[in-house]
Amino acid sequence: MRQYVFRLILVFFSPFLWACLSEKKSAELEHFMSQLDNAVVNPHAVDDLYSEGYEILFEQPLDHKDPSKGSFKQRVILGHINVNRPVVVELQGYNIWNDKKAGELSSLLKANQIIIEHRYHGVSVPDSLEWKYLTIEQAAADQHRIIDAFKKYYSGKWITTGISKGGQTAMFHKRFYPHDADVTVSYVAPLNFLREDDQRIYDFIDSRENGVCKERILEFQRAVLRKKREMLPKLKTYAAKKGFVFERLGSEGVIDFAALEYPFAFWQWGKGLDLCDEIPNSEADPQILFSHLVSVVPLSWYNDKDIRRNIVSHYQFQKQLGYYGYRKEGLEHLLTIKEPDNSMFAPKGADLSFDPKKMKDLQNWLMKNGSNMMYIYGANDTWTATAVDLKNSKTNAVKFLNPGGNHATRIRHFPVKMKKEMVETLENWLQMELPQQSKVKLGLVKKKM
Repeated sequence: MRQYVFRLILVFFSPFLWACLSEKKSAELEHFMSQLDNAVVNPHAVDDLYSEGYEILFEQPLDHKDPSKGSFKQRVILGHINVNRPVVVELQGYNIWNDKKAGELSSLLKANQIIIEHRYHGVSVPDSLEWKYLTIEQAAADQHRIIDAFKKYYSGKWITTGISKGGQTAMFHKRFYPHDADVTVSYVAPLNFLREDDQRIYDFIDSRENGVCKERILEFQRAVLRKKREMLPKLKTYAAKKGFVFERLGSEGVIDFAALEYPFAFWQWGKGLDLCDEIPNSEADPQILFSHLVSVVPLSWYNDKDIRRNIVSHYQFQKQLGYYGYRKEGLEHLLTIKEPDNSMFAPKGADLSFDPKKMKDLQNWLMKNGSNMMYIYGANDTWTATAVDLKNSKTNAVKFLNPGGNHATRIRHFPVKMKKEMVETLENWLQMELPQQSKVKLGLVKKKM
């Protein structure tokens, strides 16, 4: 009878007890936030996974070697579950594009999440853009200061991660601050050694599906460029519908760049041989050619507003990160822009001399010291051409290649056997087991009835 009464009391009062505990936790976190130096903190709506969310604007020195050079506010989004849960730090290569959703690792690990916007992107921009302070070293120092601040509160394991350029950012951060995290997971991140025209990319494109698509792609490019004049009215209609302005490149320049971009974008986001079969032949109507072109190459990339927004990342590509170029053989006589390359999207007047030493240094360091690092790629993604190569690695780092995967590849997209290996690796490194619910979600165990 006593046990029955006790259970009734517990059932009745547990919501109130939980509310009190939540308030206590919230008060502790809010107190911690209030102690952050030179930071503006505001409540922020986040994913249902989290009990609390905040937007924090951290004051960062423009130059970490000389704080007298000035400062800027860097945007950070915190999703909080519990002080003892793991912390996943999403390092953005650009602005924070989704400030509410839990990322894949945060969701699988039921982890607190910290999203850090990259310096000079989004709202994390100084009043005056001095390009010399936009370096991988300065960005890594930004992230280290933020992680170091939160380590005074959270006591669980730490994981850094990022996607594409964010995946590169995670690698750079590991290079300069190897002890900030217990594990690093880098998604679909290239390691480029040239500013443009890396032969590895061209060889990769030619090798897809045993070269079946190579000639079809080239013929499509030629057809688009040959029928450029007939497609210009269609481009004008498309631009009006989307609200795009193409004054920077001109309408013919947009067609040039889109045609040259086509092979890279085709494999970066494509679906392999099925999509290859959908490439229109060279005799197709200009409307069919145009519709297929814009289904593969986002013309927003050439919109004046988007060019201005992406000028920051193009500076980084030209200076330190490297990028891809355009193969023009057999197309030169059809181009309106005679020397098209990606430097046209970088800031005019800035020093764009490429420093290849940074990426070579990163590669050498990763091979010797980059332990507890997981690299994830899609087998058909063009950026996999310049993926991290572990054949000379002296570490426990692992690399997973999703068969048929593209640039959207995540852990959940892999075959079950590979997912199991990935999860076991993470569990071993983190010395914790993935929640059962996450294993069900990944299809590794069956849901109990």
